[in-house]
Amino acid sequence: MINLKTKSIVSSFALGVLAVASSQAANAQASSQGSMSIDHPVVLNAEMIPTSESRRSTNGAVPLVSTSSFTGICAYHLNGTSVNINCGDPRINAGSRVFMTISEYLTAPGVDPFIGAARMTVHNVSPHAGGVNALIDVEWGTPLNVQVSIFVDP
Repeated sequence: MINLKTKSIVSSFALGVLAVASSQAANAQASSQGSMSIDHPVVLNAEMIPTSESRRSTNGAVPLVSTSSFTGICAYHLNGTSVNINCGDPRINAGSRVFMTISEYLTAPGVDPFIGAARMTVHNVSPHAGGVNALIDVEWGTPLNVQVSIFVDP
């Protein structure tokens, strides 16, 4: 028996697949006629699903953080784009919620972070057993002292 939430998710997914297929067919037809139309991207809507029933509060929202949440910093000396980093901690697992920020530091990580002229971004955060991987960009010509601050809700 399918519950209402599952039915809603399946219906939303099916509508999204149909919309994407319809958009691709229209683009293929326009392309074969020698012109190309640019469609607006398809937006798939879905209801948020709590990660577990035990974390649900009385109003249905997931609590801010658990009492076992923690923070940390991993330091690197690097530059480049799509640099794959790993920040290890045995308390992290594949189901952990991990949030990361990035900045330069002057003399020591966590002591004197600052926003410099280099553009730095964090992408594709992926927790795993014993740590978290992420792709980072440090857009600067030479390696910089970079700290990645992490917040983990295991």
